[in-house]
Amino acid sequence: VGWDKADTDLDDWILNMGRACSMMALIFGCILTFFGFFKQCLCPLPLGQKLIDISGAMVQISLALTWPMIRSSVCDTYGCSWGGGSSALLVAQLSFFFASVFSRCMREPRYERIQNRNDQPPTENDLQSSLLPNESTNL
Repeated sequence: VGWDKADTDLDDWILNMGRACSMMALIFGCILTFFGFFKQCLCPLPLGQKLIDISGAMVQISLALTWPMIRSSVCDTYGCSWGGGSSALLVAQLSFFFASVFSRCMREPRYERIQNRNDQPPTENDLQSSLLPNESTNL
């Protein structure tokens, strides 16, 4: 569909809703990514998992509300078809769905693994020990 909003007199509420919802999905997706990165890599944030769950749900709702754009008057006038944008929307919706679901299944965050490793007494098979069978062997 090749059209410019400035060149047409069509002002469709479905199209405007789809554009607003796609922007909301982008914002909530950034929030989901930010809190997921901080949870796993850097440090825990207050209400981190709850905000990940809320932003994941809001991304799904916002992306689902962009699908009715295909029934807008602009699509009726200029003709819309299933194309690269709708495929990208489907992939984005599935990706954010899996990211929000699997955020509950992640392993312990890095800071907890380091803390657990420092709290345990060193053992013979510690990661700090050499992996070579005999350290005095010259190669």
